[in-house]
Amino acid sequence: MKKRIISACIVAATCCLLAIPAAADGNRGVSDIEKWGDSIQKYTETVTNQDEAIMESLKPAENGKIILPQTEIDMAKDFYISAGYGEAEAERLALQYVKEINVLYQEAISNGYTASDQEIREHLDSLKEQYQTAENKEEMQAFMDKFENEQAYWDYQFEIYKKDLPIQKYNADREKKYLEEQTSEDGQTERLAIQGDWEEEFEYRKKAAVEESDFVVR
Repeated sequence: MKKRIISACIVAATCCLLAIPAAADGNRGVSDIEKWGDSIQKYTETVTNQDEAIMESLKPAENGKIILPQTEIDMAKDFYISAGYGEAEAERLALQYVKEINVLYQEAISNGYTASDQEIREHLDSLKEQYQTAENKEEMQAFMDKFENEQAYWDYQFEIYKKDLPIQKYNADREKKYLEEQTSEDGQTERLAIQGDWEEEFEYRKKAAVEESDFVVR
């Protein structure tokens, strides 16, 4: 059976936060965000040129100050605008999103969750295989076409997963621990219900972490 692959560049998974949150309306298709391609290109060029803020945000936060790269904020804002939001709301949502991503990333690495270049490459190799039989292959291809070529798309994903893969690993273990703690001894507790509870708990923890953190935009 073919699987539907959700691009990290199109919509976020609730627990993984791979990219722009579903608050932007996960039903919007690629045709609704055509202008976002320009922003993506600016981001990839910035990363290629070793943007100092992005490089610094990948390191453990110093003095409790979490760096929010302006490039990431601009990219998220462009997405929200392309998805139909007004300028002010798009800016608010973008800032909140970038705060959440970088807070989760800092939590992940502070708890020992990292991702080597080799791990990222292996993860992308797996995604490439899934892409070949994905239900939404045409949708993903339309997004890839925004890049200079397919390799440029995967290079972009490589940069995204520098933060996202540690977050995925960290949140997967947190969810597993939560489910184990909440499951009754006889194992009869409904797993789906517990997973719903975890999603609420995750959102609560994420928002609390953002409110308790200090940020600096660069």
